[in-house]
Amino acid sequence: MAYPLYEAIQDEGAIALFHTGQTGVGSGMPGGNGMRLKYSNPMYMDDVAVDFPDLKIILAHPSFPWQEEALSVATHKPNVYIDLSGWSP
Repeated sequence: MAYPLYEAIQDEGAIALFHTGQTGVGSGMPGGNGMRLKYSNPMYMDDVAVDFPDLKIILAHPSFPWQEEALSVATHKPNVYIDLSGWSP
């Protein structure tokens, strides 16, 4: 579990940035080259935001195909932000 790392980041006042959404890594490779997309669902960050309310969390990219989940977490938890890099309207 990464909680000791999250605690250290929070204690330092640093920012935690997490890649969310589909990735091009492993795309087209047999078995996606081992990449499991389910772990980049931003809803997993809801627990982290609750357990570390002073940790500033950035969800990198628009979290495709889970944009609604990312918006839900970010609008509910004041310590969660969404980075829009890589978004093509």
